[in-house]
Amino acid sequence: MKSRTALISLITVGTMMMPLTGQAKGTEPTLSQMDNHIAGTLSDIRDKANSTSDGSDVSKVNRQLLAYIKEACNRPEFLKAPLTKAKDAGLNRVTSSDGKLCIYCWDTLTGGTMHNYWALAQYQDGNAVFCDLLNPGSMKETEDGEGGYWYDKIRTIKTKDSRTVYLVTGSSRGSTIDFGDIIEAYAIDKGQFASASIFQTKTKLLDKIEIEVHGAEPAEILVSDDNQKVSIPILTKDGTPTDRFLVYKFNGSKFVFDPKLK
Repeated sequence: MKSRTALISLITVGTMMMPLTGQAKGTEPTLSQMDNHIAGTLSDIRDKANSTSDGSDVSKVNRQLLAYIKEACNRPEFLKAPLTKAKDAGLNRVTSSDGKLCIYCWDTLTGGTMHNYWALAQYQDGNAVFCDLLNPGSMKETEDGEGGYWYDKIRTIKTKDSRTVYLVTGSSRGSTIDFGDIIEAYAIDKGQFASASIFQTKTKLLDKIEIEVHGAEPAEILVSDDNQKVSIPILTKDGTPTDRFLVYKFNGSKFVFDPKLK
């Protein structure tokens, strides 16, 4: 995981920070005002993406939105803000069942056929809240930049030693024929949003599993309703999904590959 200093620099370089000020000078905006501001900025991104040829204006507004949401994440009440208008405008937000973790993501509309998603995680540890960027590589404005993930769900599990682990699932789109799906495991520990190595394969312990599908409809990593089983689609050499799965079963400490299950 990147250091917090490195993460902050990714946001501030080349970006105009937008102070969270309300209508009265020196006051913080209400959650409703923040919702309106985020919704308006997402609409501005969409309008500029439909009218700008070089994309520089779109990139600038995306970085302003990134900075604004990161600053908003310093407020504990933002963790539970409805953000109804922002979600209608294109912000996706998923929340853990214990209410301690929120992930915000949106399509920057800068990727052409490749969708470029930016995401932040806001989390609570004790009485404090923190914010980290997810997939900082997706925020590089270079040809080798990554596309990021559209996060759709957070599942919460408890291990035998009472540790809370969050299973986060998401999808990516590299082109009209290239898709990805991912499951990542995280834990909150001493103010850090840390990757959790919890997937035991035949040879190694992983903190995430990702598949990349080519030339077919997207394939989905499946998690059972009780969060006790994770099924990874098996792909052919050319990236086409089969009807078979690699199945990982939770033993109270980690998800262990079970060759008997398919």
